[in-house]
Amino acid sequence: MTAYVLDASVAAKWFLPAGETLTDEAVALLKRFAAGRWVCWCRPVLAGGGQHLLESRTQRENVDGFGARGGQRIVGLRHPPQTPSLPLLGHALEIATEFERTVYDAIYVALAVESNHSLVTADERLANAMAAYFPVRWLGTV
Repeated sequence: MTAYVLDASVAAKWFLPAGETLTDEAVALLKRFAAGRWVCWCRPVLAGGGQHLLESRTQRENVDGFGARGGQRIVGLRHPPQTPSLPLLGHALEIATEFERTVYDAIYVALAVESNHSLVTADERLANAMAAYFPVRWLGTV
């Protein structure tokens, strides 16, 4: 079974309507997850990060929340494994400092390294900056 670490940039696409870039790719991952064909490793912050993105987009673009309900229902039914962030903080701080990234992004990278799974992100800049050093993949290539 394939496993990935996903960041909030991927999960947010599950909750937003079509038209977002890489929505089809994110939804394809969600369908594989719903069918039990892969495991999603998340941080508890993922829910908050996804919620923040959804709320800001809903307010800014008048999104009706239909996508949010569908994505949340599927994720809620499957209960993706979650890993607490605090044990990853030391490693994340090293990554953030060395590569001039945010600690928020570096925690995802640290989780990917420590779980021996690839981080999948829709943040192309993050993927480009980190892929040569860590198991980080841009959503467009998954």
